[in-house]
Amino acid sequence: MPNAPWTLYDVSLKPSLNLSVLKKNSLSTFQKVMMKTDGTVTDLVALYTGDIITVNVLRQQRISELPTFLDLSSGDSVLRRIVLLQGKENNYVYAESLFVFNRLSDYVQQKLVESDSPIGLLWKQEKFECYREILDVTLERNDRVANYFNESDDSEILSRTYAIYTDKRILGIITEKFPISIFK
Repeated sequence: MPNAPWTLYDVSLKPSLNLSVLKKNSLSTFQKVMMKTDGTVTDLVALYTGDIITVNVLRQQRISELPTFLDLSSGDSVLRRIVLLQGKENNYVYAESLFVFNRLSDYVQQKLVESDSPIGLLWKQEKFECYREILDVTLERNDRVANYFNESDDSEILSRTYAIYTDKRILGIITEKFPISIFK
């Protein structure tokens, strides 16, 4: 597997949505839904593909480089997570995330450390209330991400970044990416 890229350190919490990406005639309706949904992507991918979706954790660690946009307090720690949403034979979504670890429930903390459960599913199981704000939607070329999908280095990759909030505090930020060639 290629080295996992990391791009979330330069994120701005001010939405810079350029929705012109979504107006491309080459995008399917489902691709547009994936870029704009504020729901659990794992469930959408499973529904669309008919595949059982699992999480392959590529990298997960507590980090000491603490991004200021997470509004951290003394004693807060940040969990960095890079995953692939996979079916039986295909990778569907590459995702990078940063979470303020101690703002997660004990249940979610334990499950993230001990299992490959998708965080959206964990929140759903505990009926956790949060909301997502989409910050950015882009079409890019990213050879490192393309390699996870057996795509050529110059393949177009759809990407969206969103912040997750609970009780008016940021809980984390996620960027999800997938090649424009899938979900057609």
